[in-house]
Amino acid sequence: MQVQQVGGAAQRAGGAVGVQGLQIFGGQRGDGGHVGVRAQARDGHLDDRLTTWSARHFTETPWYNRAKAVQAWEHYLGGQPATPYAAPARAEDLSDLPPAYVATAEFCPNRDEDIAYAIRLMQSDVQVELHQWPGTFHGSQALLSADVSQRQFAEIGDVLRRAFA
Repeated sequence: MQVQQVGGAAQRAGGAVGVQGLQIFGGQRGDGGHVGVRAQARDGHLDDRLTTWSARHFTETPWYNRAKAVQAWEHYLGGQPATPYAAPARAEDLSDLPPAYVATAEFCPNRDEDIAYAIRLMQSDVQVELHQWPGTFHGSQALLSADVSQRQFAEIGDVLRRAFA
């Protein structure tokens, strides 16, 4: 999800959001369908290894599938080895990170790595709100008229309002 889309989601949910200096992950950017507001700028997906069950099995899913995930990592890494900066799941210490909101789509290749990352954050004493959206696929919130999309945007707006309160 791009920063502008999160701002739009918050505005649709009746809030105003300032996002200067923050990193937004999720949705359309191919970041595993989750949004985390972070002070430390780490751009990109979570785990380049693509070894989770969902990464291996969601090969024919709409919008974003394993082949697109592989292509995205190849493009993003540009032939360089993955570092914890490029692939946050490779970081050993997550304890310095701020609270996170992690939302996953049921039929997304990144679903399991997102959940595993959220668990690692919790084990590092980072506050995490984790929501797995049943029946959704990566990027499905682009279907603005769908009830689940409207609920997702409302929840993102609520999360951002709480974060900036």
